[in-house]
Amino acid sequence: MMLENKWRLVGSFNWIDTSKKATPFAISHRFRSRLVKTYTSSPGLPRKWRRSGYLSVVSSVSFDGKELANFVVPINATKIFPMPLVTGFYQLIFQPVNWLPKGLRFQVFEYAGSEPDQRLINELIFLR
Repeated sequence: MMLENKWRLVGSFNWIDTSKKATPFAISHRFRSRLVKTYTSSPGLPRKWRRSGYLSVVSSVSFDGKELANFVVPINATKIFPMPLVTGFYQLIFQPVNWLPKGLRFQVFEYAGSEPDQRLINELIFLR
């Protein structure tokens, strides 16, 4: 099964300052899809830099929410993340790394196509 090109932008954030003192922020959208895609960019970085931050999957962004998974988000790249199927919905928290210069851009998309089969989910997990 191939993925359809059906992605919905649900959050976009731009840092005008460095990420040195950036705090984690919650994306207010309630996600239901098994797939999430991120895109990050920051101009002028050395090619050896790999991370823009960390994406935490939580059952709720309230203080009693449980962390379900945590992912490294690559810099200057698009990445598809398979989400754990353990709750009816989940939320995301993004924490930028603290060494990026000005201009970090972060976008997150929710997959809006047909539910992917388990084989595709397993392939995406393997690519992490």
